Amino acid sequence: MARNKVIIDGDHQYDLRVLELRRGCSDGCQKYDWELSNHNIGIGLPPSNPEEIIGVILRGNIDTDTLHLYEEIGIPIIRCGNDAHPLDPRILSVIRDRRAAAKMAVQHFSDRNIQTLGFIGYQHWRGVSGESFFNAFNQYAEEAHMVCHLLQFSIVTPPQGVDKNESEEYQNWQAQFPRLQYQRNYQEFLKWVDERPKPLGILRGSDNLSARVIEMCMAANLDVPGDIAVLSYGNNEHICNNTSVKLSSIDPGVYNQGRKAIEMLYLYHQNKVRLSSRYLIPPLGVVERASTRVVQVEDPFVQKAITFILREFRTPIGVEDIARHVASSRRKLERDFKKHLQKSVGEFLKEKRMEEACLLLRTTERSIDEISRMVGLGPGETLHRNFKRSFKITPGAYRAKPDTSLQN
Repeated sequence: MARNKVIIDGDHQYDLRVLELRRGCSDGCQKYDWELSNHNIGIGLPPSNPEEIIGVILRGNIDTDTLHLYEEIGIPIIRCGNDAHPLDPRILSVIRDRRAAAKMAVQHFSDRNIQTLGFIGYQHWRGVSGESFFNAFNQYAEEAHMVCHLLQFSIVTPPQGVDKNESEEYQNWQAQFPRLQYQRNYQEFLKWVDERPKPLGILRGSDNLSARVIEMCMAANLDVPGDIAVLSYGNNEHICNNTSVKLSSIDPGVYNQGRKAIEMLYLYHQNKVRLSSRYLIPPLGVVERASTRVVQVEDPFVQKAITFILREFRTPIGVEDIARHVASSRRKLERDFKKHLQKSVGEFLKEKRMEEACLLLRTTERSIDEISRMVGLGPGETLHRNFKRSFKITPGAYRAKPDTSLQN
């Protein structure tokens, strides 16, 4: 019987990121006429039809028992994770490039003239992922001559004398744990942020944790993004679009991770890659929302113009509209803008539209005409002309190869 089935870990299959990974795997399987099916790998039982299985897609980390199980029945494992793992030399792995994401985060804050950065984690790092992400963020901040501060939240533990063996007292403590944890971390956050200069750009390693930071800022009457700009990693749209201030987040390219996993499995069976092969998936980019939509300058008129542009650049505004909004002559606004940002109002407006167009080309299947109108440029020919003039490449060619380096 020919092997033509790929199994993917079916646990948490309704999580948005899991669905995105599965969609990438499914589309990849179509290319090779393979089938994709779920199997709860964590239960420790082999699939019922191992002779039909060509490979296993495993999310996150791997344990030795799982590895031994599939080695014994001769089925290769492809791990889709955040970071390297000690068992990777015995499997195929497709890893999200968190170092590239950290560099992207530093650049994102730098472009907004935010020079003081912060990273929030826990006193006891939850795996290597958080610590390595901070180390990369800190390194790139130092290289950019920016200051990076670390806040490590403490973890609430049960009071002494509370028996963890299913006692009623322990169950009561567990019920209170989320509230107690939030209250302690909120006080730690207040003290930490009060001692830091503003504006402060904060990076957290997940969307749900970043959403809590925004809640803390709102409770402390801190302006987001004016005082605190918050950037996350993961781009779970259900979370990012439903926070008090919509959350900017780095899209890690989970769909591409799934596609690449299937491609690597195919190459393995063609003897073109071997176990221990690893591929890094670059992030797609920052999906900018309100939590970082700011550029800091001292001139109040220029700041007001920037805020207006960042809010309205998706509409067909022009330089005259911006000057009218800030109650300034076009000539004065252009002069002051150039002084503070070393670029004209029109150049800044075009830059924001091109950034948004690049993101939509990478992350959606919308037509060139739709994207052009979504970024305030009108018909698709306008985007084509501006894109070619800015980057020496057409929007269609960029979409076909989205990791192409673009230089203005």
